[in-house]
Amino acid sequence: MYLRAALPSDFEPLYTLCCLEPVYRYLADGQAPPRAILQRWFDDDELWLLCDADVLVGCVRLNSLANPAHIELTYLLHPDNWGRGLATRMSATVIEQVFSRPQITRVVAAADGPNAKSIAVMQRLGMRYVRTVHHPMGPGPEYHLDRVDYRPTHALLPIRN
Repeated sequence: MYLRAALPSDFEPLYTLCCLEPVYRYLADGQAPPRAILQRWFDDDELWLLCDADVLVGCVRLNSLANPAHIELTYLLHPDNWGRGLATRMSATVIEQVFSRPQITRVVAAADGPNAKSIAVMQRLGMRYVRTVHHPMGPGPEYHLDRVDYRPTHALLPIRN
């Protein structure tokens, strides 16, 4: 498995992944996302795709925040690959890339309260709980990882161009 930057041709496979009920349950507030949302990801955000033999398995999205030194991390993974540590590894690999950029000092991530698997990923990444935020489906935790606290501890995935 490897990570690579998303290409415009990846829109349909990624949209198909986002439309799987176990994926969109927390990612898109309990309903399949409109295509326009994913188009904004492609237009405005940085997307890293996890591939296995050129088949899309997961995605890490980096979204700029109001503070230009902070970036938001979102991850999703095909349910067939849950429980294998891949969400943690792909996120850790992207965080390694993010912190190689001198202007970025913090990675932020959040989850819906009932999404225990996502919260566990944030904790395995070394992120610290900061506060509870309110999402459309209810309250959930927000976690931060500051560059000064970052300690790479996970096997990183290869990156391909």
